[in-house]
Amino acid sequence: MSDDQLGMFDPLPDPGENRLGKFNNPHTSGAPETQRQAAVAVYPSSGSLRLKVLNAIGLSPYGMTDHELERKLKLRHQTVSARRNELLKDGWIVDSERRRLTDTGRKAVVWVVSSKQKIGTSKARPRKKPWPR
Repeated sequence: MSDDQLGMFDPLPDPGENRLGKFNNPHTSGAPETQRQAAVAVYPSSGSLRLKVLNAIGLSPYGMTDHELERKLKLRHQTVSARRNELLKDGWIVDSERRRLTDTGRKAVVWVVSSKQKIGTSKARPRKKPWPR
């Protein structure tokens, strides 16, 4: 049995929980001061932004690229990619291994909800209605 299979039923972290990113500690992050300040500034809304990104990916029948998420949610690239990276690290989403072209003609990863999330092993509560389109 692989490590992935052993952890298959471990609960996923709550995507709606507000938490500081890895850039908040000036001694260990190596991030510039402005990046650390941004991590602290986004802290109060990081959970709700993460849920917006997760819901958008989950409600899309074909998954979404970062570029598509940015346009749909009207968020900056840095915000979308940071929240998407957290969801990926936490196991909520995975690379579908498909690519779609962006407006500039470059290939982009299509993100989809992971099978761990689909089998309901998470602490997240389903929303009564999806985020507005």
